[in-house]
Amino acid sequence: MKSYCRFAGAVFLLALLGAEARPIPWVKLPDLASESDVVVLGGIVSAVQVGVTSIQLEGEEAPSRARVMVGDLHVQEIWKGTPDTSDITVRYDLPDDPIGYATPPVGTSAFFFLKQAGQEYRFTSPYRPAIDGMPGAMPEGGTLPERLAVRMSAMAESMETSSYQKLQAVYALGEIPSAASTEALQAVSKLSDPLPQLNAVAELLLRGDTSGLGTAVDALLNPAVRRSSVATAGLLIGITQGVKDPQAVPTLVTLLERGDEQARRAAASALMHTASPSATDALVRALDDPDGQVRYYAVVGLADITGKADWRPSPLGFREREAIYLGYWKGWAGAR
Repeated sequence: MKSYCRFAGAVFLLALLGAEARPIPWVKLPDLASESDVVVLGGIVSAVQVGVTSIQLEGEEAPSRARVMVGDLHVQEIWKGTPDTSDITVRYDLPDDPIGYATPPVGTSAFFFLKQAGQEYRFTSPYRPAIDGMPGAMPEGGTLPERLAVRMSAMAESMETSSYQKLQAVYALGEIPSAASTEALQAVSKLSDPLPQLNAVAELLLRGDTSGLGTAVDALLNPAVRRSSVATAGLLIGITQGVKDPQAVPTLVTLLERGDEQARRAAASALMHTASPSATDALVRALDDPDGQVRYYAVVGLADITGKADWRPSPLGFREREAIYLGYWKGWAGAR
């Protein structure tokens, strides 16, 4: 099943492709594994151009020119399928235009996802031919995604992998909905390397796991870390969408009171989602926040906590009658 790339990868990809970037069909790791005939850990040791072709994308007027490449893939570990030899020939296209096709890694270990085409192989998805990998002990039992999660966990925690490789492992773990991947993300969230650490926390928050919420709030309140959009964008999304635990209220209140505009929006949204009476005082104070989105979350949160559905506006209704809703809830708060 195709979707569009996750929040962290999307920021990175759009930055690379520029203003003309188009959405990239993104096959999540479990689906990529399921749709592949063969999954191996290995490395492309050489690649040569054998021709030229054109690629016609849906919605595009003109086709994109592409080089036809043949790569020699040396297999180190077989995770799915039964390739005949330890060296696999892979045919793939490299477009001249930035249409989202990924260039497969050459000379480094990676997990390759392949479809068999006669005596050759093609990548299951040209948008995602491989993910970073490292050799190790083969995990036993479980589904292929669960076994991949074990290896990704080892990769994320290894002293031998770079910060970038750890980050790629975190992205992969985030796509595998299992207890094993959650446990692995919890381990990465305790690392000292902030890039994989904060992205692991963001993935956990999206799952409703608040074990790293304190780390997230500390990062969002740290000006030096806050300036890194790659490190903190995921935290804001994770808090906004994933945090619903009433026990998180005290930490969210700290973020609401001390954060910048985006952080306050995330905190107010999470407080709204808790629907907890313990969030009432903070949401009442948020009625006077300078940001309209924060004020909206405060109004909706108070309506949910009190069960006053008639005073729970839609976003459009709030914009049209904001003064009336704020007046009502301030009056309610003063009469408590």
